[in-house]
Amino acid sequence: MKYRNLSGKRILITGASSGIGRELAIKLAEKGCQIGLMARREKELTLLAQEISKLPGDALVLPADVTKRSQVKKGLQRLIDKWGHLDILIANAGIGLLHKAANLNTEKVEATMQLNFYGTWYAIEAALPVMLTQGQGHIVAISSFAAFRGLPKTAPYSASKAAIARFMESMRVELKDQGIDFTTIYPGFVRTPMTAGNRFKMPFILETSDAAAKIIRVIEKQKAEVIIPWQIAIFSYFIRILPNAAFDRAAKYLS
Repeated sequence: MKYRNLSGKRILITGASSGIGRELAIKLAEKGCQIGLMARREKELTLLAQEISKLPGDALVLPADVTKRSQVKKGLQRLIDKWGHLDILIANAGIGLLHKAANLNTEKVEATMQLNFYGTWYAIEAALPVMLTQGQGHIVAISSFAAFRGLPKTAPYSASKAAIARFMESMRVELKDQGIDFTTIYPGFVRTPMTAGNRFKMPFILETSDAAAKIIRVIEKQKAEVIIPWQIAIFSYFIRILPNAAFDRAAKYLS
C-alpha cells in the first residue's frame, strides 16, 4: 500500500497539550508538518511549540476550550490566516472519567458529551467549510472501542464515543465524492493522564508513543476506520457478536 507523504501538511490537533494529542504533534512535526496546537492550557502548548521549534516542522499555539464553539472557530481562523490552508483535522480532545450508574447525574453526562462529542463537532464545523472550499481535506476523529458496547461505569463516555462513530460514518458516506476523507480511530487502552486513575486491569494497553505512531500510519493510509491495537480489534469483534446475556457476564471483568 502506498503511504501519503505528510511532510508540509497543515494539521490542526485538538487536545494537543497532553497525552495522545501531544505525542501526535511531536511525531508529525518530526515529519515536517505544520501543526496547529489547540487546547485550554496555553502554558503547556507554548512549551510544546518550543520543543517543536527544534524539529523540522512548525507549530502555532491556539489556546481554546473546545467546548466553546466561538473559541474553536477563532482558533481555526488564526491557523488559516497564518498558513492559508488546512489539510488535516485531528479531533482528539476528550475525557474519560469513570462514573457509576447509580451516581450519575445530568451534570456529569452533559460535561462528557459536551467535551467528547460537541468538542469534536465544533472542530469539524469550523474545518469543514474550509476543506469544502479547498476541494480536499481529511477529518480524523478519535472514538474508542467503548463505542461498540456499553462498558461498566462508562455510560456517558461510551455514549459520547458511539455518537462520534456514527456521526463520522454518516458524514463520510455523504461527502465521499467531495474530496473530503473521514477517518474514525477506535483505540483501546492507552497510557495517558486520562487512564492513570483507572484501578482495573487494562488489557493490551499501548504506550502513548506507540498509539500516536499507529494513528499516524492510519492517517497516511487514509483508512476509513481502524481499531488499535490489533488485539483490541479482535476483542471488539467478539464483544460485538456476544449475546446480551454472555456480554453482561463478561463485562463485569472490565470494571
